[in-house]
Amino acid sequence: MRKIFIIFFTFFICLYAKEQTLSNIPPASIEYINLEPEFCDEACLKKLVSENLLASFMARFEPTKTTNSELLSLYNELNGKFTPQTPQGANKIAVIIPQKTIKSYTSVVTNSLISYVASTNAKVELKFIMSGDESAQNITNAINTARDQNISYFIAPFTPSGVRVLDQNIAGNELAYVPSVHASLVSYAKPNIIFGGIDYQAQIAALLKISNDKVAAFSDASGLGETLNEYVRKLSASEIYEVQVAGKELKLDGYLSKKSKFDGSSVFLNLPVIKASLVATQMRGYQITPFALLSTQINYIPNIFGAIAQRDRQNLYIANSVNPQNDQLVATNALFDVDLRYSQIGYSCSVGLDYIYSNFIDPSHKRLFSENLVGSQIVYDIKLFEAKGENFTPLEPVAQDLDPAARDLKNDTNSSLIRQGLE
Repeated sequence: MRKIFIIFFTFFICLYAKEQTLSNIPPASIEYINLEPEFCDEACLKKLVSENLLASFMARFEPTKTTNSELLSLYNELNGKFTPQTPQGANKIAVIIPQKTIKSYTSVVTNSLISYVASTNAKVELKFIMSGDESAQNITNAINTARDQNISYFIAPFTPSGVRVLDQNIAGNELAYVPSVHASLVSYAKPNIIFGGIDYQAQIAALLKISNDKVAAFSDASGLGETLNEYVRKLSASEIYEVQVAGKELKLDGYLSKKSKFDGSSVFLNLPVIKASLVATQMRGYQITPFALLSTQINYIPNIFGAIAQRDRQNLYIANSVNPQNDQLVATNALFDVDLRYSQIGYSCSVGLDYIYSNFIDPSHKRLFSENLVGSQIVYDIKLFEAKGENFTPLEPVAQDLDPAARDLKNDTNSSLIRQGLE
């Protein structure tokens, strides 16, 4: 099996160097492991580059079989030059990526994790294992590949389907972090699987606190959209009016002509930004004045200011749980084309790596994130923002169900129990 090691560029060391005590933990390195059986020719490699799937590109590139100078140059630039270290398994983390399932998020996952190591100079070895998809055989093969190298820590950006396979395979002395799923979406999982997904239900609950009693909800045909509408139904004190904008539907006349359903209502936009903009814009055409437009993390992105005209978002409020505090980490992510201020998967990956590294690999390392573990779930604070100007403006903080003191106590207890299970 071919392995490719990458050391971070010298300028990162120069840029972020600071006085530190000597550690016996080996220095950071990155390894890409290819489990794809098919040869990736030049057309295949170029496609990976065009889609910014650089982790897959590095894993599937075979220098002796490629003559394209541009591809070779990119490979050499990414690969760098260094003498591989031989670290103990204790500081290795396997990142299992089902790139055919998560698609463009592959680059966000890999780049955010690399950014964390580059920014903190963490003495950890990341091994990116491309599983292809979330089939039982491929995930099992990826886990076994990691075990062959004495790895017991995993970061797995899976869907709930992949989590089920992970749960069936993970051993008691191993620890897995799933940045892409909230624990509430999985019926059962072993206690050594930690979840880092956003709590959309809690965000809906926070938004309902500023709504009125007349509620409507738009969704698309996606699983997430329907889940968000379900949360609105479950948590709303009154009956809601629901609309599903399916496919490439652009004209909403059939829905908005029922003006009384939306005028003066708190309207949930459980839609991606393009469809959300259609609803907001076409409401004005029907002279509909909603009490409020409400949305979750899916629309906490800067694109919304260009997609929805300012006059149509004077009462738009969005829930957000992404709150990076470390400017150096944000800047490093930006170099790798990840905006940590808005990328929920990039943020969650960073939180998970920070948690594993600081609690289990190098306990002397001070965590960069304040999010704590409650049960098997990383808990994020929720803040509401209005979007009527040129930037997101925070409203008053939303109270959480668990007070900080209790959360810290649970976090310390959970970390201790997990650590005992790994020993």
